[in-house]
Amino acid sequence: MELLRYFENPFYIPRLKFNTFTTAVEIHIARLSANNPGGIYDEIIAETKLLFAAFKETRSLRDIEFAEQQGSTVTTANARAACLKLVRNREGYIRYKFGGSNTPGYIEFFPEGLKELSSIRLMKLDFLMQRMVTKATNFQAELGPQLLADFTAARQAFAEARDAQTTNIVQTKTLRTRTHNARKALADQLMRNLHTIGLHNIGNPEAAADYFDQHLFTPPRGRKKEAPSEG
Repeated sequence: MELLRYFENPFYIPRLKFNTFTTAVEIHIARLSANNPGGIYDEIIAETKLLFAAFKETRSLRDIEFAEQQGSTVTTANARAACLKLVRNREGYIRYKFGGSNTPGYIEFFPEGLKELSSIRLMKLDFLMQRMVTKATNFQAELGPQLLADFTAARQAFAEARDAQTTNIVQTKTLRTRTHNARKALADQLMRNLHTIGLHNIGNPEAAADYFDQHLFTPPRGRKKEAPSEG
């Protein structure tokens, strides 16, 4: 007799995709409500509905935040490209105004020439644009105010896009954890429901089918052509 397995939670299956898990819970709540003689399951029905609503809300918030993260990633990439294009376009002007690439003024802008722009990372790009703004400020008399204005605007756009992207990434991770916790809480409630139903159906294991669609709670490994988990 394997008593330990009765303490395991058969409903917490992280690999089970979101739509399948959601459908299984909806069916369980409907069957539980339909097979509730004398209101004996009113309490667990209310608790399950509450946790189910919380789970769906956190998942919805996670999806929204993830979509915003994807948008901010594109915005950051565009801002990065705009910065690099601007620096490359203005490099010739700076070289001309200082009289060559070996002059002190030019080297303050481009100590490595243009090669540092190749495959530059986001953090390094922020440093680069700050340098452009600082040097354009220092040499405004020689290079004019427009160069400073262009570099300042490009750096600001990049900084704002990068900040938004970072915020979205952090919030998405936070919501992923909240969704995980909400799903675990709901799965634990299903386990309590199972034991509660069992107390009212001792010696009648067939009653489980009146309350659960066991096929939907089968782990993906046990099925054919199961899609990857959606969380």
